[in-house]
This record gives sequence, structure tokens and C-alpha cells, in this order.
Amino acid sequence: MLSKIVRRLLSLLFTLGVYDKHYKLVWDGEMVSLNQLYSQKHWSARSAMKNKYIKIFTTLLLQAKVKPMRELSIVLFYSSRMDVDNCVCGCKFLSDAVKGKYLEDDSAKFYKALFMIHDSELPKGTYEYHLIGR
Repeated sequence: MLSKIVRRLLSLLFTLGVYDKHYKLVWDGEMVSLNQLYSQKHWSARSAMKNKYIKIFTTLLLQAKVKPMRELSIVLFYSSRMDVDNCVCGCKFLSDAVKGKYLEDDSAKFYKALFMIHDSELPKGTYEYHLIGR
């Protein structure tokens, strides 16, 4: 139910002209959880995992034909067994992939918000990232 409300709210924000850019990236592969990332004892293992996902997101950004933005918010709708707080790694890796090419940097001046919402209507193992901004 919450996911439907948020989707309607996003639609309204575009109708009102609050946002004028919207890109949807869908990943239906394995996603690293925050617990999984920090269970890696050595920094090099964490770095390798981060690099793997940044490559995935870079490809998804190119496929979605994302254009540079002045400001950005990310809304994640997902369906997996992960707790909502464990989904933050994918969002962090996506913001790292966006930084410098599509957004000046990931400071609060440019990266405005992050929302993560479980959506049981999505197929299991699906992560639907919405990049919204101006």
C-alpha cells in the first residue's frame, strides 16, 4: 500500500513541475546487503564488491540515457528478503556511480533525498531505482 501511495505522490510532483527529470533503473540480480558488505574483513574485499556494483550501475545509467542533473533524489522500490536498512548499499553504490558524471557530487547541496520502500507487487529479487531531480 505504501508503495502505491509513493508512486502516486511521485506522479503528482512531476505534474506540479517540482521535478522535471525521471530515470528508472531496474536490477533483478543479486544485491549486496549492508551486513554482507561489512562482514568482509579486509578493505580490499569491500572495495572489490563496491567496484562490481558501480560497474553494474554505470551500465544501467547508460542504458537509461541519464542526463546530468543539478539535484537528485533516489527512490528505491524493492522486493527481496532484505530488511529495508540492508538495501542502503545498492543506493550508496548508485550515488557513487552518479557522482561526478551525472551530478556534481553527493553532498546535501546536490543529493537531496533517499527513500527505500518494500513493494511486494514487484517480482522477487527486483530493485527498481528511480532517479528524480532537475
